[in-house]
Amino acid sequence: PTVDPNLVESAGRLEAQEFDLAVKNGGRVIAIELEEGDTVEKGETVARLEKSELEAMLRSAEAELQRAQEGLIQANAVVVQRESDVTLADAELRRAVMLHGRDYLSGASYDQRKAAHDNAEAALLLAAAQQRAAAAGVTIAQAEMARMRVNLADMDVVSPISGRVLYKLVEPGAVVSSGQRLATLLDMSDVFITIFLPMELVLFMLTMKEN
Repeated sequence: PTVDPNLVESAGRLEAQEFDLAVKNGGRVIAIELEEGDTVEKGETVARLEKSELEAMLRSAEAELQRAQEGLIQANAVVVQRESDVTLADAELRRAVMLHGRDYLSGASYDQRKAAHDNAEAALLLAAAQQRAAAAGVTIAQAEMARMRVNLADMDVVSPISGRVLYKLVEPGAVVSSGQRLATLLDMSDVFITIFLPMELVLFMLTMKEN
């Protein structure tokens, strides 16, 4: 056949963007559901790591949250009681001031009621501080439980892209560390080709560009 002189034959290499699939948390691999050459879909679970230790930690975090919430309920009840005590002490002190001003109440009795009022206010301040600490404890326990749930979910490794498995790097039973690679994927949506042209053609093209 007649060869078109305007066509140039050259070697090239078809490539795709590589993506390393790694674990966020370490653990024992109990299943890895991919082989070299397999096609995986975005969001597909491709590996599972042992969860028993994290599940125990999650149960502990849930129990700690329950204790913290019960502590907050108790702290709230104490604040309500101390507020009631202050209200009563306020009324008693106002009455003492009136009676003392009319010489119906001794100075010692007035001092006792004033001290009881001050003690009630101090007890309220302490209860309010304990209430804030209990509320902070609940927030911390909630954050820890949420962290445990995220870590537990991360033990199921999903593919972040749709692609093809280039390398499978671990087998079931392997113990992997945080950040360790499980496989290398090829992103088939990002494919490119590298072409190798003869030097004389490259020089010719550069000359034409300059002209």
